Amino acid sequence: MSGAAAIALVVAVVAFGSAAVFWLQARSEHKRKAAQALEAAEFERRQSSPNLAEVEEHLGHVLPRSLHALYQDKALALSSDLLIGVPNPATDEKECYVAWFEPGDLKNYTSDPWPGCEGLFRIGNNGAGDQFLVDPREMTPR
Repeated sequence: MSGAAAIALVVAVVAFGSAAVFWLQARSEHKRKAAQALEAAEFERRQSSPNLAEVEEHLGHVLPRSLHALYQDKALALSSDLLIGVPNPATDEKECYVAWFEPGDLKNYTSDPWPGCEGLFRIGNNGAGDQFLVDPREMTPR
């Protein structure tokens, strides 16, 4: 094999290998984006179709009226990027920023609570990972 043929072979192998890597990467990215789109659509479906009755059945008692009122107000429950007039105990500010409200269903109540937050109901998130929690056993939660 001549030197030129060897170089051509090496270039062809490197080009083919690079093309294969780029193709696999693009395929993986496409699958990831499709999975994210499905998760987002499922979250939005759950957000727009609260089912507090299943949470009440799971807990064995009625949830606070204020929790029902939140999820009955579809415009509020589906809104995002809000400042609510409730003092923020973590920052001593007079209001809290809510990036989005969590779905009002059993999956939200039972999925992966933070340590020490077991039994609390997530109603919102500030987008930085901080959650707004309500104790569903209190009839007038704070």
